[in-house]
Amino acid sequence: MKPKTKENIKAIKAIQELHLKGKNEVGKNDLEKLGIDTSSSKIELRNIKLEKNLLFGSFYISVIDKLKDLDGDLISQNNKLVQRIHSLCEAGKTEIPFIDLHNLNIPSVASEIEIGNILLSNYLGIDKSYDISVINREKNIDNKWLDNSVTINRVMDVLVDFHYDKKMLELAEIPLNKELEKFFKEHFESVKKSDPSNKGLIDLTIGNEKNKVAIELKLSRKVKLANESQKCRGQIEDYKKQFGSNLILVIAGEKFDKQEKYLQECIKKAENLGIKSFYMQVRL
Repeated sequence: MKPKTKENIKAIKAIQELHLKGKNEVGKNDLEKLGIDTSSSKIELRNIKLEKNLLFGSFYISVIDKLKDLDGDLISQNNKLVQRIHSLCEAGKTEIPFIDLHNLNIPSVASEIEIGNILLSNYLGIDKSYDISVINREKNIDNKWLDNSVTINRVMDVLVDFHYDKKMLELAEIPLNKELEKFFKEHFESVKKSDPSNKGLIDLTIGNEKNKVAIELKLSRKVKLANESQKCRGQIEDYKKQFGSNLILVIAGEKFDKQEKYLQECIKKAENLGIKSFYMQVRL
């Protein structure tokens, strides 16, 4: 195995600083003073490329990947940049100066940078800042669905991505509901656990006002029993009166429980009420 070449950190930082200061060329002697071998016509230092000017012998400085910082890390995954954009937006600002990016070792050479649901754009390259805008206006700056954009289909689309594993199979209803709450909070602006309703405590609600979607969670090992099945059917009938078709019955458990008689009665009751049901079984 070929040994990894040790990086010249001093040279890397010096060239990065030159680029961030707007320098697009560096002399051969300056590179050699930094300990850089100039015998090659092309030199790569992390995310910076040096190309020899054959006429004058100096080297042009350019960025290899415009969507990465000068160390080669994706700009879209830079948490400090996200936090800075948040602060600016909260202060009512719609632009972020180049210098803010430069302080994070991020070049300002790309005309567009996408970070989640945020778009930084500077198409003309004249102003020394990027415009900040939201890509999908139905989502917030954190890429979560806004309350007025919540639909039952969007909730279902997110629900099917929840990874219900063997460890969760052993959980009681309350801790499993907490796991679902955490998961939904990654995707929606407003999520409430044990939200009071007109008919009792509903396990989860997503969104607000007329767009609110409710989830009633049950464990398969319980609702396959006659008395628990009857209780479940009564609950979803009551909740239907408040939430209408914006109600989802979620049953979590083993795959083989799904065909149990009393569990199936819960699913059929949901179908007859015109509400959605989702059987959440263990994923490997």
